[in-house]
Amino acid sequence: MKGGEKMKKAIISLFVASIFIITLLVAPIGINADVVGTSDSISFIPPLAGTTKHWTNPTGYDVNKVTIFYERADNPAINFLLTYNEDGSNSAASVSGIGTPDIKVIIDSTGIDYWRVTITFYSNKWVRDSVMKCRHVWINEDNNFQFVFWYPYKDKNWVRIYDMEDNMVYEVDMPVHDPNLIVGLPDGMYTVKTYHDQELLQEFVIGKP
Repeated sequence: MKGGEKMKKAIISLFVASIFIITLLVAPIGINADVVGTSDSISFIPPLAGTTKHWTNPTGYDVNKVTIFYERADNPAINFLLTYNEDGSNSAASVSGIGTPDIKVIIDSTGIDYWRVTITFYSNKWVRDSVMKCRHVWINEDNNFQFVFWYPYKDKNWVRIYDMEDNMVYEVDMPVHDPNLIVGLPDGMYTVKTYHDQELLQEFVIGKP
């Protein structure tokens, strides 16, 4: 009896592993994408006491560089440029938050009245030349399903998971800047469906013993 039970479990495990391997093969491979630079700027004349500017990247991507350009509003030929590739400060300005989408810039304009300041925020982003796709899925060390998606849309990146009775057991609108997903579900077989808004993009089966 025990031997038969072991054999049954081995067959089930082999079946689940086969389905899992098929799932990986279904997931698209060899997709090409480009990373492009993008930037946004704000320009203003700060008060004599200085000012603090908070800026959040509307795309959600991390900011990797901030430049601050000072020029005399009455004589643009007089100017200087500060560049920050990491958080830092000097006598004219300080920047924090580089490496995140949320940036804080403090301008100290004491004694340098009538300067125009232009702050430029730089970030990289993936250029999507395809619909959102699951690139890879596996069972991680915590026995959870872990997914990596490519080409998410700006919003409405729906991932829905159903059990074998077609009951939805998981749903998420993935953030565009973090297309990695960890889902804890009991052992068993599941159907994964991905959507942009209501458009079905992918459907595949996953499972774990």
